[in-house]
Amino acid sequence: MVREAPRSILPDGVHTGACPFDCPDTCNWQVTVKEGRAVLLGGVRENPYTRGALCVKVSKYLEYTQHPDRVLYPLARVGKKGEGRFERISWDDALSRISEAFQEAIAEHGPESIWPHQLTGQFGHIQGVYSAGHRLFNRMGASRNAITNCSVSGELASAYTVGPGRSLEPALVRHAKTILLWGANTISTNQHLRPFLEDARRAGAKIIAIDPLYTRTAEFADQHIPLVPGTDAALALGIIREIVVRGVHDRNFIETWTSGWELFQKQLDAYDMESVADLTGVPTTVIQSLVTDIVDRKPTAIRMSQGMQRHAGGGMAVRTIMCIPAVTGDWALLGGGAAYDIGGYFGPNYEKLCGAHLRRDDSARTLTVTHLGVNLRDLKDPPVKCLYIWGGNPLASAPETELIRSGLLRPDLFTVVSDHFITETAKYADLFLPATMQTEQEDLHNGYGHLNLIWNNKICEAPGECLPNTEIFRRLAGAMGYSEPELFASDEQLARDALDSTHPSCEGITLESLKSSPFVRQNYPESPHTLLGFTTPSGKFEFDAPSMAAEGLPTTACYTPPLEVADPELRGKFPFAVISPAAHYFLNSVFGNFAPNVSRQGEPIVAISSGEADRCSLAGGDLVRVYNDRGSFVARLTIDERLAAGIAACPKGQWRGLDGTFRNVNATVSSRASDMGGGAVYNDNRVAIEKYEPNQSAWEEQA
Repeated sequence: MVREAPRSILPDGVHTGACPFDCPDTCNWQVTVKEGRAVLLGGVRENPYTRGALCVKVSKYLEYTQHPDRVLYPLARVGKKGEGRFERISWDDALSRISEAFQEAIAEHGPESIWPHQLTGQFGHIQGVYSAGHRLFNRMGASRNAITNCSVSGELASAYTVGPGRSLEPALVRHAKTILLWGANTISTNQHLRPFLEDARRAGAKIIAIDPLYTRTAEFADQHIPLVPGTDAALALGIIREIVVRGVHDRNFIETWTSGWELFQKQLDAYDMESVADLTGVPTTVIQSLVTDIVDRKPTAIRMSQGMQRHAGGGMAVRTIMCIPAVTGDWALLGGGAAYDIGGYFGPNYEKLCGAHLRRDDSARTLTVTHLGVNLRDLKDPPVKCLYIWGGNPLASAPETELIRSGLLRPDLFTVVSDHFITETAKYADLFLPATMQTEQEDLHNGYGHLNLIWNNKICEAPGECLPNTEIFRRLAGAMGYSEPELFASDEQLARDALDSTHPSCEGITLESLKSSPFVRQNYPESPHTLLGFTTPSGKFEFDAPSMAAEGLPTTACYTPPLEVADPELRGKFPFAVISPAAHYFLNSVFGNFAPNVSRQGEPIVAISSGEADRCSLAGGDLVRVYNDRGSFVARLTIDERLAAGIAACPKGQWRGLDGTFRNVNATVSSRASDMGGGAVYNDNRVAIEKYEPNQSAWEEQA
């Protein structure tokens, strides 16, 4: 049973806003208020990108805000860590306890012993990852937090190659004649691109999905090309070599608009058709046909997504794939080029928004979220003594969750979780703070798949005593005894500070203009990469990027193989390379406790081919234990004949396994870093699969 819809603070009618979640589409939505209550959620039809549609994940968001398990009051732990037993306390008491713990940690170990562990559950510029809490923790001098579990490797790779904010605007694929959806499950994770793809198809475009898995997007495409996980850069180099061998590379574009071609070209001889076929599992005939499509059906648009860069060579894979349209000259054509993440087109005043000047010691350490468990265990100078988690549920979404669990059990660790529900992570908190949801707060959003800005209106009063992240941090600043005015700025002032930017994307855009329209396009013409050029240090496309040397990286785009997937010794022990794609009805771990979405997604599964099942003496429908040296989880085995030998697929986002414990595929994932930016390696993971017997292993009993 859902709770009664909260009272609206706005008059009856339709009011606009934005979906708050980590998705390139950042949907423009509208809430209908009738008789003082929010009664209907829909899309804004006038938005040229989202076109009035909401995804199946978010369409029932109003019901989600009324979930009967939603926590409405501050709570303090009364049981052991992990038991999930709490009692209600006042906000004054909660803030006093947090302030006391923070002050004690600062006095004994210094401010870096405090880790503001923020994740991507809220994606706005006011309440979410871009600014919420930054002013407070900068003033405090706490450790910096690096969100490395999503797209950082590809973002850095794109910046090294074409410069910040120069990836292809995805909607321009409608002008392409060959479209490569490379590691991008568009139908499940970027559905608003589909109409643009269909526009292109009607105009004669061919759509090709390159992915180890046969996804909904592969089914939608005209052709599916499966490959060994993590070998994307090798395939790209094979494609480029064949283009050069055929003599159809664009010499004029290369000479005029690129740098480092000679260095890059030297490695191509190693990527002949046969060698690439052996590495990638893609037959030579398929590679040859793909090259023909790329050079004969111009321009080619390549849409990449986050999953394909989550391995040891993930950043280099994005960088090398981006080289294909540089060799063909498609970067110069409307609809040509490569799209990864275009969030970098937006240039707000982050220095002002985040209060960078408030940090008195600029040498504070940076802690990466993918190393949560390792850092809780190993950091000594200083140790992490206080952990403040918001916008995330790391025990459902982070790597090596058993190591995280043991860290959260530390008796000397003071943990605060701000969330909407008692998640598995929240069970280990000393204090729980109830946060508002999107219809109960104001926020400023841009997309990383389109160029629109959206102001999210607060529609409803928050239920109970839920507070926006910004208000929680304002009150905590007061409890800490801080007096700087910036720490108490209103949400509207934070938005004005963000827009107080000299960046061309913000020119002419004010808070008033955002409030007066459902959306405002950033100050760019269509096809900005074509008209404005590249933003690298050389001003050109960089096959060789000298700036990468400072980070200890190879400067020339190349192939960096996956680590575990390519390890023959590890393959003998753990024969399956497991891929964890996005679930169709969850958004990361969000909605993993929401019955309508859980019901439609179904129980946790792991899929392999029938041949692999026979080899392991397994059958479809079996309960199986999926494991390696890091951990295990229990799921239902399903058979998928489209999976290659040695490949397993397990959608992410589930909160628990079928043994009843709160373990999913991330229990098996390493927390080691990818090649760029400390990115996560969710898809560079080897496991074994065996039939599950409830009493077969003491490991499961340790929960």
